[in-house]
Amino acid sequence: NIFSYEDRSKDAINLYYEDWISTSTLEKNRILDVYFKIIKNLQILLGDREAPNNQTKCVNFYLNKFTLYSSTWTLTENHDDNIGCEGAPSTEPRITDVIATYYSSSNIKINFEKWCEVVDQRGKRDLLPIIISLSDNPSGSCPKS
Repeated sequence: NIFSYEDRSKDAINLYYEDWISTSTLEKNRILDVYFKIIKNLQILLGDREAPNNQTKCVNFYLNKFTLYSSTWTLTENHDDNIGCEGAPSTEPRITDVIATYYSSSNIKINFEKWCEVVDQRGKRDLLPIIISLSDNPSGSCPKS
């Protein structure tokens, strides 16, 4: 990457990782690669959230665990009326969990949790969290029940 992580991190709003300071430059660049891949797919990950809570500034990106080849994230709503994001500041509803697998800066696989209606063998309908792979399902839609 031709830009330093310092330059790239200026564009990484609402990215939270408690070990950022002790993280190596290589690791910081990989984290940012994944972050920007998540941003590229944000509208799919947000599902049916309405404006303004479907905008990047209204989402918090928490990096929970990081290795050189995988990371887990939690995306939550950023309720801050001062920047035009609606909601009570004391709440921060979880949007989804993301699992990213890093192969290269241009090959990052994103999986995320989505609540989907499923029908069991007896015909009973229920909402369950399903892991969706954006590689296999670029639209992020729920599987057909």
